[in-house]
Amino acid sequence: MGKRLFLIGNGFDLAHKLPTRYLDLLKWLYKNDNDTFMNLNKLLLRNFLKRNGYFYEDEYWYKRPKNEIDIKIDELYLEENKARLKNIEKSTEYNILNDHFDDPLILYFIWSSLEDYLYLVFLDEESEGIDMERESIRQILKDEEYGQVTEDDINYVDRPEQANYDHLTHLAKNFKYDLLNWVDTVNDEIPWIDDIIYYENEHGKMKIMLLPDNYFKNDDYIINFNYSNTIEKLYSMGNVFHIHGQDYYDNPPIMGHTKNILEMNEYDDRKLVLVEEFYKDFDLIIESNNDYFSKINDVNEIVVLGMGYTETDKIYFKKINKILPNAKWKLHYYSNEDLKKAEGYVDDIGIESYDYISLKEDSPYTNIVRYDLDD
Repeated sequence: MGKRLFLIGNGFDLAHKLPTRYLDLLKWLYKNDNDTFMNLNKLLLRNFLKRNGYFYEDEYWYKRPKNEIDIKIDELYLEENKARLKNIEKSTEYNILNDHFDDPLILYFIWSSLEDYLYLVFLDEESEGIDMERESIRQILKDEEYGQVTEDDINYVDRPEQANYDHLTHLAKNFKYDLLNWVDTVNDEIPWIDDIIYYENEHGKMKIMLLPDNYFKNDDYIINFNYSNTIEKLYSMGNVFHIHGQDYYDNPPIMGHTKNILEMNEYDDRKLVLVEEFYKDFDLIIESNNDYFSKINDVNEIVVLGMGYTETDKIYFKKINKILPNAKWKLHYYSNEDLKKAEGYVDDIGIESYDYISLKEDSPYTNIVRYDLDD
């Protein structure tokens, strides 16, 4: 008899009331590492504005044709979305941003999809021309008949662009460290199911809503796209494969953008090294885990829970469908938008056998695995 393969996304953790959105990371940074919080947001906002055609003149911001975040903000001001706008403006995340930065709505949406914009931090224009700066100093010292100029001589000279680059390097290191600690904090909030089924959080005591007993079987394969140990602790499953890492130094969270570096029109090799540190290389992730993918050839059912069917995750679905072309897919969705995205996956990938399962209507666990807890 064939086995089941589960693909678990962040909607699964959110349904278990875990603070696993990037907006939750923003709140954590604000509380636990305010320097990184401030520096990261300054660079995110400044570089986003510059690279999307904003400029400042006579006390007014001007901008060229609308970008994707402009469109989202405009939609908030439509009559049918006024309630959502009010909810955002009342949120802790928005108010933190509003207290410290101009354009808090822009930053709010940047953080809502942080991986899409993180690369901007490390392409800061103030760090451009590091190598030219060094050569210029070398030439000045030679012109002044300083004598033989060594690298140490140059390092003693004040070099603003190099200092900015060092600042970005330090910021990258701190952010990776904070990301690891944030995931560790999230995992600490997950109770062991054998110990307690009620737990305290910022809203007081809350009951944990769980999937039906024995929903996961011991011989199931589980690919978890989340960093957290929710399945291990709440469902006592030990065979969970975290494809994007966990809260361990030897298996840290893999977080980053998918921007094609070759198309960035960026020629500073040092800065591109930083950008690549936060590049999520899906092909490399798949290749390095081929041993795991080779083990799942006895699967006849694939269950998708908590996934948002984003463009970036499609490559994994393609890989799995290629390995298991005859498997039956059970694609759970919460909203009509999710359903459209799931249908797009099926068409683009060429999935032959599938069911769409509404978490609002058709699922026996509607109250647990869902995407939008405010709906």
